[in-house]
Amino acid sequence: MDRLAHRAAIGSLLLACCLLSGGCSPSDGDDPEPRPTQATTIMNTIEASDVGDRLTLTAVVVRVLTASSFVVHDVDLPDDGLLVLGGSLTAMHPHDLVTVAGTIDLFAFDRFRERFSLGPASSYGLFEGRKVLVAHDVRSWAAAEHDKKPLPALPR
Repeated sequence: MDRLAHRAAIGSLLLACCLLSGGCSPSDGDDPEPRPTQATTIMNTIEASDVGDRLTLTAVVVRVLTASSFVVHDVDLPDDGLLVLGGSLTAMHPHDLVTVAGTIDLFAFDRFRERFSLGPASSYGLFEGRKVLVAHDVRSWAAAEHDKKPLPALPR
């Protein structure tokens, strides 16, 4: 028998032994018990973001504070909403759907008061020291819906 045929025969024999023995690792029939994984806390989008991170989100407006500050809510945002600064939309109303692109920052009323014409400090107490979104771009989908003209009927 030549060397190549001899090696092929030995390889086939080893493969057959592994297959007949139920695999290449010994098993005594005692499979390990599955262990439960540790519970993890799911962070919302803002908790998972760092100051300075750029973020784009789509959420519902729940409160309009001024022409350049409003609060949005969505399932992956903090329970009491996210304060958005900037993006002056004149026709924004509660329940409008908006897409906001901006940068995460920490809110300090005195720091942002003049820049965004915030109004009374009492409206912003909940957000002091928390992460907010400073908007670079805001699009209201509600306004876009009002601007649409009805489609013409298709011929039958």
